[in-house]
Amino acid sequence: MSASGAGTARVTVTQPLQMELSVTQMPSRAVISDTVSVGVQAINLSHAKAYNVRAVIEADGFSPMGTIFIGNVDGGMSAEGTGSVAVTGLTRSSFSYGQTKGTVTFFYEDADGSEMTEVRHFTAAIESPFSRSADTEEDATGQWWIIMTAVAAVIVTGGAVAAVRRRKGCGV
Repeated sequence: MSASGAGTARVTVTQPLQMELSVTQMPSRAVISDTVSVGVQAINLSHAKAYNVRAVIEADGFSPMGTIFIGNVDGGMSAEGTGSVAVTGLTRSSFSYGQTKGTVTFFYEDADGSEMTEVRHFTAAIESPFSRSADTEEDATGQWWIIMTAVAAVIVTGGAVAAVRRRKGCGV
């Protein structure tokens, strides 16, 4: 005996998310008490939309001023976000400055609300505010020559004006 039948079935087809996430702007050196800007980029390489794309920075000596929110990224599109990080100095070391290692953790969701994460690592050198003294000495030397040239120009101009007045005063 053979039988046949007809009916409907609901099949859900989903596109997997494929994201390329990167840190586009991260200083390799920072000075304690500075505020630095950090840039991140998300490229959606799939056809599905990525929702709530954001990045969180964690590192000893860095105090982020919130989560970097990129937003929703349509399939085949890219988006960028920037955030600020205060450089506070190392807390897990006997010195406030030195080399630090950190992470940028990216979070994003698919259409079903499932959250995915990816982590990127970075290193940065945290420097003392007094480490800029070598740069300042070079600038001060350059400024000294400019000041001396200006003073010499004033003396020469003053001497020329005095000589012209003497000639006019003598009636020559």
